[in-house]
Amino acid sequence: MRLLLAMALLVAGCGGGGVSAGPTPAPSPLGVVELKFRVFQAVGRPWYCDADFYPIARADEKVLARQRLPELVQDADTYAAILRQNALPPTPQTWTDDQLLAVYRDWKDLRALPLALTGPPGVYGVTYLVRPADAGKQAERVELRIDDRGQLSVLSRQPAGPPNCPICLAAGTLIDTPNGGARVTELHVGDLVWTLDPRGQRIAAPLLEVGSVDAPAGHEVLRITLADGRAVTASPGHPTADGRSLGSLTVGEQLDGSRVTSIERLPYQGRTYDVLPAGPTGVYWADGVLLGSTLRPAR
Repeated sequence: MRLLLAMALLVAGCGGGGVSAGPTPAPSPLGVVELKFRVFQAVGRPWYCDADFYPIARADEKVLARQRLPELVQDADTYAAILRQNALPPTPQTWTDDQLLAVYRDWKDLRALPLALTGPPGVYGVTYLVRPADAGKQAERVELRIDDRGQLSVLSRQPAGPPNCPICLAAGTLIDTPNGGARVTELHVGDLVWTLDPRGQRIAAPLLEVGSVDAPAGHEVLRITLADGRAVTASPGHPTADGRSLGSLTVGEQLDGSRVTSIERLPYQGRTYDVLPAGPTGVYWADGVLLGSTLRPAR
C-alpha cells in the first residue's frame, strides 16, 4: 500500500496537475559567419580569384597562411567561428600544417562570400559563383536567402563558367597622353596615349582597345611604390613592360628604371580597366609607370 501511494503521488507530480515548463524558447539568432558556414554546407563554397594563386602562385600556401595568421586572429568573430567549425584550440602553435591550411582556406572562403542583409529584418541574401565539387562538373551561379535562424531557400540556379579574374588597373589610374594624364575610365578607342616604338622611343599612338572587368568579391590589388616617388595600383596579374607580373615583384626589384620600396595588398571593389595602344610594343604609362597591356601579351 505504501508503494502504491508513493507511485500515485509521483504520477500526480509529473502529470497534468504539475507546474507547466512553459513554451520552448526560440533559438538565438546566428551570426553572419555562422550563416556563411551554413551556406557552404547546403550549397557550396564560393569560386573566386584567389590572389594566392592567380595568375601565378605567390608562394607556398602554408607559408602565406603563417604570414597572414596575425591578420586572421585580429578578425575575432570570424576566427572564433572557424575554430568552432574545425574543433581547434585557440593556440596555433599546436596545430598541424593541415589544420593551419584548413583555417586559412576557411578564412579566404568566408571573405569571398558577400552575405548581406536584404529587406526583411534578419534575412540575408547573396548571389555567388559556386565552386564545383568535382573537376568534371559545371559551376553554378546561385541566388539564395537565409534567415538568422539558418533557414535557407535557393531562389535560382544558373549554369556558369569559371570566375572572370581581373588583371587590370584601378579605376582612378591616370594614363599618360599628349594632353596630360587622363583617367583610364574616361578613355575611348582612338584616343591618343604615349607608348614606345620598337627602338624604345616615346611616341603617341591611338588606342585600339579599351577593356573593363568587374572585380569579384574579395579581389585585392597591389599598390607598388617606387624609390623615385611614383606609385601604381593594379591587380597582381597585370604585366610589366618587360613581361613580368606585378604580383611576382618583391621589394628591392627594379620596375621602370626605379627600385620597388613597398608593396601593399588592398581590398578592391568595382571595375578594373585596361587599354591597348597601337604599335608592336603595346606598352603605356599608368600613373607614370611603364606597363604592358592585358588586352594583348606584352612583348
